[in-house]
Amino acid sequence: MDEAVALIQARLGSSRLRGKVLLPLAGRPALAHVVERCRAAPGVGGVVVATTEAPEDDAVAACGRASGAEVFRGSGEDVLGRVAGAAQAFPARDYVRITADCPLTDPQVVAAVLAGHRAGTYDFSYNEVPTDFPRGYDVEVIKAETLTWLAAHCQDPTSREHVTAYLFEHGADFKIFKLPPVRPGADFSRLRLVLDEPPDYELLRRIFDRLAGKRPFGLADVLELFEAEPALAEINRDVAQKEPPRPPRVKK
Repeated sequence: MDEAVALIQARLGSSRLRGKVLLPLAGRPALAHVVERCRAAPGVGGVVVATTEAPEDDAVAACGRASGAEVFRGSGEDVLGRVAGAAQAFPARDYVRITADCPLTDPQVVAAVLAGHRAGTYDFSYNEVPTDFPRGYDVEVIKAETLTWLAAHCQDPTSREHVTAYLFEHGADFKIFKLPPVRPGADFSRLRLVLDEPPDYELLRRIFDRLAGKRPFGLADVLELFEAEPALAEINRDVAQKEPPRPPRVKK
């Protein structure tokens, strides 16, 4: 299809907050919010929940289908293989990669990364987290041919686990687009809006409770909430972040 397909990585076996993707936020599972937000993104024509074959992830598959997404099931450890398998099962020109621990995913941020990606026919596009955008708003767009190449050529454990790690380490070898900052000059590295630990869940629960009446709410609404209630940021301030691979060098 000409429209992009969003691939949402989701499983229950998180070591830090088990079952996190199905925890309720404003009365609905976190995963349901991610699916809804991806479906609302302009330029996205399909949404696929890429979960594992483990019996415990039957619940993830059921939630994905109930939320209006397609479902693909693959390896729990070989995440790159699972994502590439989902892409093969649901063909598209480009894929939006989202993780299910980002229930605040903003459809407009997804659309902006996708539009920039397609305007320059890039191999890979992203928004830089956590400086230009807060953690929890991560968006990656990858061309189908690039994803196929990664799955065939990258066999090291880091690449198989982190999917796009090779691109982040060898950015000069690819045509890459980086979305401009949401607020030029701002640094969001101390704002954590991802669902990994119990304090993260407490913060996200409060955000959804406060903004549920503005649904669908976006990043601008969340930033306004923190400006009005700066103490919210203290809820998960002490959570240690597992750092992702370093940002790629952008090839112009």
